[in-house]
Amino acid sequence: MEHGERENNVSGHLLACIDLEQRCAELYNMLAGRFPEKGLFFRELSQSEDRHANLLSMAIGLKNVCAFPVGPHGNKFDMQAAHAILAELMQRVDEPGISLTRDIVPLLMRLEEMSAEGYLHELMTGKIEDGVLRYLRRFYEDEKSHLERVRELMKEES
Repeated sequence: MEHGERENNVSGHLLACIDLEQRCAELYNMLAGRFPEKGLFFRELSQSEDRHANLLSMAIGLKNVCAFPVGPHGNKFDMQAAHAILAELMQRVDEPGISLTRDIVPLLMRLEEMSAEGYLHELMTGKIEDGVLRYLRRFYEDEKSHLERVRELMKEES
């Protein structure tokens, strides 16, 4: 694969990730409205997702792109699966009697695990250096904190 072709491929994946981050921000705002007792928690996650989208947007303009992030087993992040989980969450937010602990948090855990540990882990812990990686490493550290925060929420709610 030529460098320019690889760069376009990476940019396309980053655009898809930006879309996912923006949709996650929207989901967290919806959850803040649905579960006002956890509103601050979800609004903070929403703002963080917006920052992720901005960070990824800046990464697109950088050159010397090496490769798109892969997971621990060499598999590319399953964007379709992430969007399916996101769509399910967005659809279920307003269901009568929905439980944050039973219905929402397990799906949030899957979504955050996919993002933080699935498609960025190998790249973020590797030795490759380029401009995009500097941005993505900042993103990765924030994603790991999201996962920890959702795990804490699950403990609090159980």
